[in-house]
Amino acid sequence: MPPGLQGFANTVDDQEVIDLLDRQLEQFGGNLQMEPNVWALLAIPNNNGAETATVQELLAGVTFVYEKRESEDGEWSVYCVDTANRPAAIFWLNDTYRQLSGRIRSLTPAHISLVGELTSSPMPHRIAKNLADLHSKGEITAGAIRRPDVVRSLLDRLHVREPLYFSAFQVLLEDHLIDLIVMNKKLENEDVELENDLTRGSVSKDPFFQARQTAASQIRNYLIRCHMINPIDQQKGAVKNNPYAYLTDIRVEADEVMLRVDGLDQRIGTSNFLTAIRTIRKHVSRGVRLNEVVTGTPWITETTAYPLRFVRQQMSSGLGLPALDLLYMLERAADPDGELSL
Repeated sequence: MPPGLQGFANTVDDQEVIDLLDRQLEQFGGNLQMEPNVWALLAIPNNNGAETATVQELLAGVTFVYEKRESEDGEWSVYCVDTANRPAAIFWLNDTYRQLSGRIRSLTPAHISLVGELTSSPMPHRIAKNLADLHSKGEITAGAIRRPDVVRSLLDRLHVREPLYFSAFQVLLEDHLIDLIVMNKKLENEDVELENDLTRGSVSKDPFFQARQTAASQIRNYLIRCHMINPIDQQKGAVKNNPYAYLTDIRVEADEVMLRVDGLDQRIGTSNFLTAIRTIRKHVSRGVRLNEVVTGTPWITETTAYPLRFVRQQMSSGLGLPALDLLYMLERAADPDGELSL
């Protein structure tokens, strides 16, 4: 979590802070230019001691440089950044808001740059390995690669038929790092034909091309499992298919989510389900271990109880997914058209 946020979360009402940050993002957020090379990140009335204390606690330990200024009438404290520090400050504010509200997080600017290298690097397998290592450390989660143009570029590069790139793409899929809903929308018949073509022929005697054929086969099997390739006719599946629904074994009907918990079907309103997923994500981000949560835990309510049981059930199944990955998939399964940070 951002510096100071874990301790902060235990002493202040989250919703008050979320509302505060929401207002700041709308009115300031590093997007209001006060003068050349100076941008307003936060502005707090001096007569509001609670908000002043909250902002000071949030800013404790941040890595970017900021300056506190007084408004001309002396009634406001304005926390400013220069142009060089602005990107880091904007990311920090958005990320803090998203973590406190349990929403899907954005990639850091450094991680965005690393993902961008995948489409052109002569060593794509090394970049894929770096991203997989970041994933294993919990620094990025499932669906980290979700910009539609980047996903399409990754698919385009498959057609060059580079053996190392096929291995890289396989790593990205197996670590669930490509958003499958975005990929399903961008997947074309030509992409499916490429996978089919590379797996039809006899196995090459060249180890280099054997690796490509093996990776192509694994990619194809993954796409079949997610119904991006129709398992019956081996052609592209329907764009309306939701790969995450197939992976997580939930069903969405109208405005309800169907969960099978302990052998019984439970219907939950989609809105309540998403609220539960975000509540669970918020606490997992703070280091809560879901298998240690007990019934008397304050945030376990009628809304969160069944989704939490389902999440724990799925985590102990054959999927073997980390909690944050599973929560990402469940949110995307229930709300495929929902707002995503990039």
